[in-house]
Amino acid sequence: MRPWFGKKADGRVVDLEDMTYAEAIGRMVELMYVKHQQRWIHRSHCRAVLEFTSRAVCRLAQEATDVGIAIEFDKAAPPDYASRLVEEYPAAATLLLASEDVQFFVALCKRRGQKPFPFIPVLDADFGVFLQKDTIWQSEDLDSVVDGDPQRVAIQQGPVAARYSTVANEPVKDILDGIYHSHIAALVERQHGGDESSIPVIEYVGPEPAPAALPAEVRSQVSASGCVYWLPSQEDRLPGLEVWLLVLAGPRKSWLHALVAAPVIAQGDRYVDNYARRLLRPRPGCKVTVNCAGGLPASIKIADSAGNLELEVGYNADRMIRLTVHHTTANGDCVPVSLAFAYAPAQALAPIHESRQGNGASLMQGYIGICVPITSGCTELADIVDTAEVAHSALTITKDHSRALCRTVGNRSWQYVRARGGRVQAPMEFLHIAAFSSILRILLSPVFGPNPTNVIHLYNKTMLNDGVVGLHVGDSIAAAVRVCRLENVALGKQLTLMITLCRAGQAIATIEMALLGRSDHVDVHKTIRRHSGQTITIALATAADVALLEAKEWFLYREDASVAITPGMDIEFCLDSEYRFVKEGVYSSISTTGTVTVRAR
Repeated sequence: MRPWFGKKADGRVVDLEDMTYAEAIGRMVELMYVKHQQRWIHRSHCRAVLEFTSRAVCRLAQEATDVGIAIEFDKAAPPDYASRLVEEYPAAATLLLASEDVQFFVALCKRRGQKPFPFIPVLDADFGVFLQKDTIWQSEDLDSVVDGDPQRVAIQQGPVAARYSTVANEPVKDILDGIYHSHIAALVERQHGGDESSIPVIEYVGPEPAPAALPAEVRSQVSASGCVYWLPSQEDRLPGLEVWLLVLAGPRKSWLHALVAAPVIAQGDRYVDNYARRLLRPRPGCKVTVNCAGGLPASIKIADSAGNLELEVGYNADRMIRLTVHHTTANGDCVPVSLAFAYAPAQALAPIHESRQGNGASLMQGYIGICVPITSGCTELADIVDTAEVAHSALTITKDHSRALCRTVGNRSWQYVRARGGRVQAPMEFLHIAAFSSILRILLSPVFGPNPTNVIHLYNKTMLNDGVVGLHVGDSIAAAVRVCRLENVALGKQLTLMITLCRAGQAIATIEMALLGRSDHVDVHKTIRRHSGQTITIALATAADVALLEAKEWFLYREDASVAITPGMDIEFCLDSEYRFVKEGVYSSISTTGTVTVRAR
């Protein structure tokens, strides 16, 4: 349809008020003058441009005699109008349109007796008029359409167009298929004389692989079954990334060439940078084996200098690519993380499509194997809506732990090295480390999952209890992690955790942590919100107040209570509440528990 008028010289889309006089005149010429044919779309458009140019000169002129220059514009080539104006009045390139001139321009666009302008100047009550009035003629004059784009043209269902509508109630699919196949038939007739057998067959549409040669430092062995490459151990002798990937892919188009050459990978309805290129980058001391079948790559295996398998890529007859990363954990275990991709050569822009359904489960298992030790003693969670503390973990701080943490974060304080009062202090960061495995267990649970790569850490709040001394080497820290909130927000789902940390059975600190699962939401009936430690104080002034409270079925005296409430007492409720929802803003249940104590006046 018709384009928006407001546009800066650098291409930015703006309102009319943000354009300069030179930009406005240049934009009018751009949209109403057919440059390659050296003609105006209509002579009334030329008159309108000259009128606005005259007004611009009147605004910019310093003396009344300068106004006569506007008359000379009709002698110049229209594409030079803006540059001629700037040449005579340099301020035209920087001075924004005055409000009166904006109104004059809009009135000029609405003036009767001229051909409607082929653009939308402003968004006002006449938007529908600007958008559609007098648009049918453009279907017969594509040279006057912006960018010559026929998709902008509306074709009226008149006698000429209806000539080819010969089927009643024809489905839209049949109409579009007819256009599609007719277009292909016309191309075959034009390019190959109607002989479809002469059409060449290619793997996919795209540039042919460029020839590439590896440096002499890279040893290789070529056989009928494939190639083996030994990369040098020195970083500065490795081949460049582009050269290396071209050599791996081979001289012919294939699934591997698409995998290493595609700039993006399709993830559903969005695109991400092709991270497979980074995974296949040359690394010092690696051995790379490319197995071939029928002259095309079938699989790749990359091993480190010690012979340990790091990465393998395979391809099957279903056009599925399987990329597996073998990660070695700190305790020496090998954890495979496998990703699946669909090879779609018909989609040349993004021939590699990530299989999100299977990859989510594989990523989750990889995170569990890498981040959560098997011996941590944590219970794997299937649900996180239990009101009890859902995950427990513990850590005993050793001298090696403390030194490793200080070295990692660059903490050089002497108090974490020398004993003071017979004990060596430890950084308070161990409070978070003690709870780390339990936090991961909750993040990797099916309710919050399935993709841990979309989790963003929002904030931490650490609150130390009164009278607590710092941590020391030898302390055993127990962490109890409980879900405080799980709710949907604008950017995804937000999980808030409440972590209670104890030392020798005594609570020493509480941590509140919030995390965001981007672009993912949880079912509303699974959302939960908890409030802990709410305090409410009530004064019981009369016997009626006491009787009313004791009559409530939720108010119960403890068996060991030694005092009954009486008029004149102040009592304090300390409450823990849990809210569940049936839909947004509507509760399915509210559960509140707590204690009632007598406050001394």
